[in-house]
Amino acid sequence: MTLTVLLLLACLALGVVLWRQSERLSALEEDLRRVHQLLNALSGTRRQRDVAAAEAALAEPQRTPGHVAAGAPELASQPTAATAAPQAPSPASPQAAAAVPAPRPPPLPPPAADGAAPLPTPPGIAAAREWLFGGNLVVRVGVVVLFFGLAFLLRYAAEHTEVPIEWRLAGVGIAGLGLLAFGYRQRELRPGFALAVQGAGIGVLYLTTYTALRLFGVLPAGAAFALLALIAAGAAWLALRQDSMALAVLGSAGGFMAPVLASTGAGNHVVLFAYYALLDLGILAIAWRRAWRPLNLLAFAFTFGISAAWGVMRYATADWATTQPFLAAYFLMFVAITVLFAWQRSGTRRDAIDGTLLFGVPAATMALQAGLVREFDHGDAWSAAALALFYLGLGAIVMRRADAPPRLGTAFAGIGVALATLAVPLAFDDHWTAATWALEGAALTWLGLRQGRHLPVASGVALVLVAGVLHALQPGATLDAPLLANRAFLGSLLQAIAGFVAGRLLWHAARDQTAKPAVTAAQGVASDALLAWGMGWWLAATGTELVRVVDLRWEPAALLALVALSALACSLASRPARWPRLAWPALALVPALAAAALLWAMTQGHPGADGGFLAWPLAVLVAFAILFHHDTLRPTVLAPLHATLGLVAVALLAWEAGWQADQWSDGLAAWTLAAATLPPVLALTWLGGDGGAERWPLANHREAWRGGVAGVTVAAGLAAYWWSTFALDGTATPLAYLPLLNPLELAGLAFLAAGAHWWHHQGAAAVGADANARQVAAGVLAASAFAGINGVLLRSVHHHAAVPFHLEAWWRSTLVQTSVSILWSLIALGAMVWAARRVQRSAWMAGAALLAIVVLKLFAVDLSGVGTIERIASFMGVGVLMLAVGYTSPLPPRAKPATAGQAAAGTAA
Repeated sequence: MTLTVLLLLACLALGVVLWRQSERLSALEEDLRRVHQLLNALSGTRRQRDVAAAEAALAEPQRTPGHVAAGAPELASQPTAATAAPQAPSPASPQAAAAVPAPRPPPLPPPAADGAAPLPTPPGIAAAREWLFGGNLVVRVGVVVLFFGLAFLLRYAAEHTEVPIEWRLAGVGIAGLGLLAFGYRQRELRPGFALAVQGAGIGVLYLTTYTALRLFGVLPAGAAFALLALIAAGAAWLALRQDSMALAVLGSAGGFMAPVLASTGAGNHVVLFAYYALLDLGILAIAWRRAWRPLNLLAFAFTFGISAAWGVMRYATADWATTQPFLAAYFLMFVAITVLFAWQRSGTRRDAIDGTLLFGVPAATMALQAGLVREFDHGDAWSAAALALFYLGLGAIVMRRADAPPRLGTAFAGIGVALATLAVPLAFDDHWTAATWALEGAALTWLGLRQGRHLPVASGVALVLVAGVLHALQPGATLDAPLLANRAFLGSLLQAIAGFVAGRLLWHAARDQTAKPAVTAAQGVASDALLAWGMGWWLAATGTELVRVVDLRWEPAALLALVALSALACSLASRPARWPRLAWPALALVPALAAAALLWAMTQGHPGADGGFLAWPLAVLVAFAILFHHDTLRPTVLAPLHATLGLVAVALLAWEAGWQADQWSDGLAAWTLAAATLPPVLALTWLGGDGGAERWPLANHREAWRGGVAGVTVAAGLAAYWWSTFALDGTATPLAYLPLLNPLELAGLAFLAAGAHWWHHQGAAAVGADANARQVAAGVLAASAFAGINGVLLRSVHHHAAVPFHLEAWWRSTLVQTSVSILWSLIALGAMVWAARRVQRSAWMAGAALLAIVVLKLFAVDLSGVGTIERIASFMGVGVLMLAVGYTSPLPPRAKPATAGQAAAGTAA
């Protein structure tokens, strides 16, 4: 608690220093403005004088040199202007009147040594110099010495003389009245001397009355305080009548020093505080009419300084009832003095607010109040809260007044926010402290944006972030804590609200076209960061509560549904809240689903496991709804999101279908792969056809779906197809293996057909394929078909000839080698026949290359078993096929280049 109070005091002290610096800068600006006005006036005076001289010269009759020599010898004999003494011109002569020199302006201060104009002296330093060295300094020093002498005389007389104390006090009081009357009579002849003497008289009267009450008890308390109030009122009346701040300061200083000088170390604190309250009432009365800052600061320093000293040395909890009212009265009086001072100077000075009182009063009051209530439960927290409400209410009242001093209401509101910030950690634990600070940060951001001030905005954003860090360091809710009604959840929820509010305020501020680009850019970045900050706290708050009530198995599905519904809420709220940036957390659901699918694959058996059969359909449907709701965004943003969501949907369906088939077939890979191939085949068939081309999403995002989704699906499917061709033997119990009529190979054929259908009808155009790309695609399809035919052969040999289904067995089996040679020869024959009829030289060359490979294989592999039936069949079969190729399918001729006439005819056609 003590550390928090000290921190607040340090912050307020720093605010005082900054405020004083701003006052000095404002004063310097005012002085420079006056110097500028003076220079303009001087230049205007010179221009007027030059114009008047020119008009006088034009009005005077012109005289030739001859006329002067012949007709006016008296003029020629007069001395020149350079040597003649100045003559007083006759007032009756117009020329003489014009010759009267214009009044010379006051001289400007000499330039500095470096040629720059000297800086004006700040008003505060000038006032201090005038008070110290101006007027009758001897009289002032003498008054101070006399005052101390009278105080020491009273004490000495009380200790060493036998004269009744009443007479001694009466004599000193009469002397004070004499000084006061003598000074008042000299107010017109010797103003400075008169004011000093009057101040001394007032101080003597204060000292005498207080001594009579406090030390000797010869005056009853009621009479003494009435007399003190009369002296204070009289001093205020004299100071106002003579408009003398010095008299008010001298008189008040004497009154405040009287208890200190006459103190014996034992006395009633109620008398002391009541006496100071009467003095402060006099200062308040003067403040109603005059803005005398030194007088206000003098009263503030004595009142709170003496009170603090007494509190440190004498205060006990039993004194609270007789001390608290005085502290409250001091606080209210000096707040009123602060307001009156600002109101008195608001029309003439830019630095109308006294920063020392503005920040010093709440700081000193809170420090003393913390000492008064240190034995009470949460007494300091309630005190800070009460002061915060007072300042917030006062700030609201002042800001509603059109004639209020500028920035005074804002300053009061800022002090209220600071005190409220202090009250929270004093009253609550760290959870509520962080939550309250976050809301205060959002409020401070709003206030700074409304006033167009960058420092409160930055402070508000920083406070929101600091509050979040503080909350994150605290422990979460316990298992027995009530659901949604525990401090951890509510604190996190308030952190999220603060982030959302501050982010929205900054986003709207960043739309201001009149602000500086750097400012709007910083506000935009801060807005996005706070949006992410708020979304993170929302998910943390709700997710933490969710896992407390959901079974461990269902946690992933529950969190997935939470993320989807949160994204949907952001999407639906983006337009009513007039905050388009809310669409970004909603759109982020799509990549979040992709990441969740990867995590799910590592931790779960299939998408429908442990509640996934509900969560995944909900999440995917919500993602489609979000994309539809924000379909007006830029295509460059939406295209990758559509492609990602389509691929996630296809992958999830394929994964779930394969898992279900695996469970039904007791782990047979043929059934698993065949079932997993069905969703991609259906997707490619739909994307390759014309159905849905006029409806969303294909109508608006054709390239994303028919290019991105289908293209990636084909690539992934081809990889799986090639792997399954040489890795799976096609066992599909209870069905017997039949070439091309088993689930694995039917699924492969369906996939190749669907891919070819997509590429031929939509794929090539969707991806912008050129002629070379089309040839590559055709080659890939042909190679896949070739691999599939070989897979059919190998599986047939495996199932019907008992050849193991792996590479080493294939290599050693003469039946496999012979079958492969004949199959490749048949494929080459078919390709070359087709190419010869279509005049496709490149296809014929490919068939010939395959046939050449067969020949090499015959001599490199098959020749080792020349005595076997398989090897003989291999050579004879290949040879016959080559003869058939040479007879039926000769090499097609090269395409001849078109002549100029043919080209022209083709162009015309």
